[in-house]
Amino acid sequence: MERMNSNICNGYIDDKRILIVDDDIVTRNYLALLLQKDGFIPVHATGPISAIRALRQHVFSLAVIDLTYPEEDDDGYSLVCRIREAQPDCPVMIITSDQSAQTAVAAIRLRVDDYFLKPVNSDELLAAVRQYVSPEAEEGKRASYAMGAGSLTRRERMVLQMFQHGHSYKETARMMGCCIGTVQTYTKRIYKKMGVHSRSEATHEAIRLQVIRP
Repeated sequence: MERMNSNICNGYIDDKRILIVDDDIVTRNYLALLLQKDGFIPVHATGPISAIRALRQHVFSLAVIDLTYPEEDDDGYSLVCRIREAQPDCPVMIITSDQSAQTAVAAIRLRVDDYFLKPVNSDELLAAVRQYVSPEAEEGKRASYAMGAGSLTRRERMVLQMFQHGHSYKETARMMGCCIGTVQTYTKRIYKKMGVHSRSEATHEAIRLQVIRP
């Protein structure tokens, strides 16, 4: 995979960060330059394998992907599912040169957020990107986080505090007097309420929203 932007903080949401997945270097560079000029932070991936690696390292506000990767076993359809498994709140935009009706129908069935045929009109693409990645969209996310954080129970806040101090599931369960499965259930509820996907992200947001103290 091409070198990622070193200014990105791993694991935290950046409302400007966009994942670009395309095996064609010309397309990747064109999209990256277009997005950079508009103030976004593109992260390149050459195919599903490097895209999954990027999803483990960063949280994205949007993914722009191609559908075909001749050098890899997975295609863009399976990548859409992998992205949604890893980051359910990340919109997915498809850009493809395949103009067949079957391709469009398959994309619709996957409920992708947007669909463009190559060559892409730059103005139309940027207008679509701004719908998903904008200050207004980020404010909506933050409001959702705040509302979710406000509904956390006392026990869920305790779990967050334990995570903030670096305790494992096992240690947290022992100190709270419950089983590991109960702690994992609390954790899933925390993720859902706060719209996050990892312990580090949940802790970061909880501190920012003053749900727990650093």
